[in-house]
This record gives sequence, C-alpha cells and structure tokens, in this order.
Amino acid sequence: MQRTLLLLLLLCLSFHPACADDAPAPGGDGPDLVGPTPGERPLRALPDTGTAFPPALKAVLENADTIELFAMDPESGTRTETIPTVAAFHDYRFLNRAPLEDSGLRHELVRLYYQAVFRSEGRAALCFLPRHALRATRGAEQVDVLACFECLQLRWWGPGSLEGSATIDDGDVAALDELYARAGLTIARND
Repeated sequence: MQRTLLLLLLLCLSFHPACADDAPAPGGDGPDLVGPTPGERPLRALPDTGTAFPPALKAVLENADTIELFAMDPESGTRTETIPTVAAFHDYRFLNRAPLEDSGLRHELVRLYYQAVFRSEGRAALCFLPRHALRATRGAEQVDVLACFECLQLRWWGPGSLEGSATIDDGDVAALDELYARAGLTIARND
C-alpha cells in the first residue's frame, strides 16, 4: 500500500510544472546546469550521496587540483601486501595509471561516482575485485577510491584518517569506462 501511494505521489509530482526537467531552478539555468564559463559546456549537477561520503571527502573530490585514474587488475583477486614488488594501490594491483587533466572530465568523473552511490539499492556481493580507482588531491589533502561495479561496492580513504565504503549501482559503468579510455586506460573485462 505504501509503495502504491509513493508511486502515485511521484507520478503526480512528475506532471507538476516545478518538477519538470526543463523547469529552471530558482536563480539558475535549470536543474542540470552548473555555472559554465564562456566557451565551455555546462556541467551537470552532482547527485546527492546522502551520508555515504562525508563533507571533507566531497570537498576534495569536487575541488581537486589533480585526479589520477587507475585501471585495476581484478584477476589478482587478493591483496598484494605479501608481494612488495607489485605496483599496488591500497594493496590491490593496478595495471596502469594516468592523470585526468581536463576539469570538465574531472567533474564528469565525480558525477558518475556520485550517481553510482545515489542510484544504489543497497545490495552488494561479498567479493571485492576492483577494476576502477582514483586518487584526488587538493593541496595537502588526498582521497583514494576503489570501485568494484561487479559486486557493487566502493571503498574510500581520506582525507586524513577517514575511510569507509558504500554500495553502488552499475548503470553508468560504460560511461565511466569511456572516461577512463579518454585518459588512455583500458578497464579489464570478464572473459
């Protein structure tokens, strides 16, 4: 019964002019636009991550001076803490890494990760075989993120001693793969 009422409410709201996608936000250019500079494409608004990410972590991700992407090796299957010669990111082996220098692409990257958290249904598998990772820095602060879109989990560290995890959705993994490809990285696929 509650589900039916919720669906009816959402249906009614979708026809309300103030809730339409093309209705401008008060004082803005619309719900999906964030202050573009002349000559730049408008940036899409960042989805709400609720309590999955603390404000300090979001501040670094959203205002990063640099973002480095990592294409992880899901085949390693285990942490590399016993293999010190392997290139690792939080004890998980990575295949390659590359900087993401374009500010528009950095914004899109953060938006895709936030959207994965926002759309999550709270389910996750017990595995953790990450294929995607990133390191964002802002001044002396650093945030690291590892994501497994197969088991629908994301783990993060920083800034400082903060760390945590969140469940994610895999609906935009193809767009995320394309963004990593634009940085010159190939994400490993299941065979």
